[in-house]
Amino acid sequence: MTRYRVSQSILAQPIALWSLVLCAVAIVAAVVLDPVTELADRLALGATLAFIAGLAFARLVVTVDDEAVEARIMRVFHTRIPLTDIASVEARDYRPIRQFGGWGVRGGAHGSRAWTMAGSRAAVVTLTGGREVYLGAPDPDELARQIEAALLPLG
Repeated sequence: MTRYRVSQSILAQPIALWSLVLCAVAIVAAVVLDPVTELADRLALGATLAFIAGLAFARLVVTVDDEAVEARIMRVFHTRIPLTDIASVEARDYRPIRQFGGWGVRGGAHGSRAWTMAGSRAAVVTLTGGREVYLGAPDPDELARQIEAALLPLG
């Protein structure tokens, strides 16, 4: 049974939103301003525009239940962390570009992973082996509290 579910959108990150808008405008302008563009080029630009639109609606969904914490982006990327593998959790400020090279599903130093879409604060889950997993949420403090609450019955 799901105890807590939260989602975070890439649109919460202003720079990502403006980057997507500018890319889309550039692609539309390229097609409109060059009437002799080959059909294959138009199809490639259309596919790129569709991909950008897909990114604009991408969401990170984090769920906490009685057995695990799960993070999922676009039903493609998925991770499951059993509660028994969690040593601790805390909400923490971090530097997404410096530590992970940006937002999304990213690897960092010492085996750390980030599952974030926006912001510079995350619920940081420390696994029993010492590795850290950064989980994005609109309210990382609440996500950390919900994970802690799920850990309580385990002792």
